[in-house]
Parts: sequence; structure tokens; C-alpha cells
Amino acid sequence: MDFSEMVHTGPGTLAGRYLRMFWQPVCCSYELSVGRALPIRIMGEDFTLYRGDSG
Repeated sequence: MDFSEMVHTGPGTLAGRYLRMFWQPVCCSYELSVGRALPIRIMGEDFTLYRGDSG
């Protein structure tokens, strides 16, 4: 295995496939306002975080 295989986390990469098997802490609750969407980019993919009224 080449070291570069473990530093790239995009879809279809060795490290990317491994890391996607687990939950990833990507945001603290205080960074996410209630009722507001927050676009983020994690491991080469775009996601939207949302926190509802009940938290």
C-alpha cells in the first residue's frame, strides 16, 4: 500500500471507503443554528447539515 492511498478521502478511494464506514464528527452543535441549513464539504463530497426546532 502506498502512503498516498491513505491521505485522499474522496469517493472510491481506499481511505474514503474506510472512513465512510463510521460516523464522523463534522460540526459542533453550537455552530449549527436551529432552523438553518449549513452546507459543508467533507471527504470530497457536499452535504447539508440541518438542526430542527427540537435540537
